[in-house]
This record gives sequence, structure tokens and C-alpha cells, in this order.
Amino acid sequence: DESISRIDTLVGDGTTAAPTAGAFGPKSALARPQGLAVDSAGNIYVASELQDRVLRIDPFGVVTVVAGDGDEDSDGDGGLAVDASVGRPQGLAVDGAFLYIAEGVSNGGVRRVDLGSGLISRIATVNGIEGMALDGSGNLVAARPSFQEVVRIDVATGTSTRVAGTGSFGTGADGVAATSSALRSPTGVHVDSNGDILIADTFSHR
Repeated sequence: DESISRIDTLVGDGTTAAPTAGAFGPKSALARPQGLAVDSAGNIYVASELQDRVLRIDPFGVVTVVAGDGDEDSDGDGGLAVDASVGRPQGLAVDGAFLYIAEGVSNGGVRRVDLGSGLISRIATVNGIEGMALDGSGNLVAARPSFQEVVRIDVATGTSTRVAGTGSFGTGADGVAATSSALRSPTGVHVDSNGDILIADTFSHR
């Protein structure tokens, strides 16, 4: 609460047990939370990595599992997201209709949950993603720290294109083309209202 400089727990009871659907947020377990996204209605989505699930906390604080059956795998496309395996979820992004999930398992990729029907599909096989955001065209911008790059993923085709980094670990120069400037394990990204991509470059400390 910014007005009184107070911090509150929205979800997580300090244990790594299975989440408690329907519980008030602080009474439900959360295991090594990673990605976070908020929709226009004020719902909060959080990737619970060690639970292999994505949770939603509504504005009243009630917890719902929206994706993942608890198995560390990547399957179940075409079915309900809650019955699918979503392995080690990392980055999240959400718009009005869809939730996008970057998986951390080696056979994973980027999954999309239709928030209306609850069905899940795989839109890209790109892995190694941590931070993720949507751009103004509805495509994904994703940080791949192990690959020393930031990519844009076309959500219609699944094609990824490097937009920053060279693929080699290094401290890049400013004032040059983004794809000519090396990165050092980028983990966070944000796309601002001008379409500019902001990158948290972990080991460049910038």
C-alpha cells in the first residue's frame, strides 16, 4: 500500500505444499514464485515454479489454479489448462483474452491459455525464457538469459526473432543496433507505451 508504505502478503503461506484452490491468498501455499502478470480486471497471475502451476488471485484475494496439474512436464495441449502439465513455469504475460506461460523444462515452450474456455495450446517451441511481456501488436517479447538474447515471438506463427543481444555473453556498447550489442544474462523485459523494450541485463548490472 503506497499511501502508508505498508507491505502485505497477497498469496503464499510460507510453505511449498500444493496450492489450496478457493482459499484466501495468504492461506494458500506458493512454491518458488517466478513470473507475475496483472490483467485489466485486477486479477494477479503468478507462476508457482515448484508446484508446476499458474495461480490466479482475484481482487478479493481468492486463489484459483488456472494452469498446471502439478506434473513437471509439458503436455495436454488442446485440453483444459488445469488438466495439462505446465513444467516449471517462468515468465507470464496476459491480455484481455489470453494468458501466456513460458515453461522452464527442456521440452517446454510458450503455452497460451484461453481465459474464456480454459483451453491450453502451444504457440512456440522457444525455451529458456524468463521475463516476458506483450508489445503493442500483441506479440511477445521474451528474455532468454542462457542464450544472451531478447526475442520477439509472433503469437500467430510461433516464429521468434532476435531483437537484442548477439547470442554471446558480454557487455555491449550503447548507441549501436540492439542486435550488435552483447548482453549478460537478460532476465526481465518491459515494453513501454512507445514500443521501446526495457531490458534488465543481470550481470551487466544495468
